[in-house]
Order: sequence, then structure tokens, then C-alpha cells
Amino acid sequence: MTADYNALPAGQKYEGIRPLKKETQLALWISRGTLCRIGELLQAEWKNADLDQQTWFLPSESVKGTRGKKQDHHVFLSPFALHFFQELKTLTGDSRWCFPNKQDDQHVDVKVE
Repeated sequence: MTADYNALPAGQKYEGIRPLKKETQLALWISRGTLCRIGELLQAEWKNADLDQQTWFLPSESVKGTRGKKQDHHVFLSPFALHFFQELKTLTGDSRWCFPNKQDDQHVDVKVE
């Protein structure tokens, strides 16, 4: 889809089907590869993603659950999920957040559609 869109002449791009942003594509692949909730992923911070150890730490405040019963999670990244995290790191690795908002002062809002 991306290649087809990029191959369109400049005047025809408005009529073409635009591919998803690269970050959105990566979010979909990572959520599929880790079975995490999208809200957990959008709140992820790079300090919690240890790509060398192939682990991702989700603090209890980022996970869904009943107050007082929420627990931290440790996700072991498969080679599949690790690949997409590494690709994401090249795009947003300079930010505190794996998925920063446009101002880079917070993560993308979890209610964004």
C-alpha cells in the first residue's frame, strides 16, 4: 500500500488510498506480537523497554484492572515483537515516550481514534 501510494504522480495522491503512518503500523504489529492493550502500548516509555534483554516492563499504573489489585507486568519480547520495537526506536527513540504526542511532552492520548 505504501509503495503504491508513493508511486502515484503528485497530482493523483489526493485520489489514492493513503497508507497508515509508520508509527500506527508499528503499534498494530507490536500489539499483535505482545497481546497488550493499545492503551498500555501508547503509554509505554523507552526506559521500560529493554531491547537488549528483550523485555518490556509495564508499571501497574499503565495496566487495566481494579484499583488495589493492579500489578506490574513483564513482557518477554519475541523476535517478531522485538523487530517492530527496534524499528519504532529508530523513529521515536529520542523521545521519552514510545508513542509521543505532537508536542513530545506526553504520550499519544489513549482515546485517540
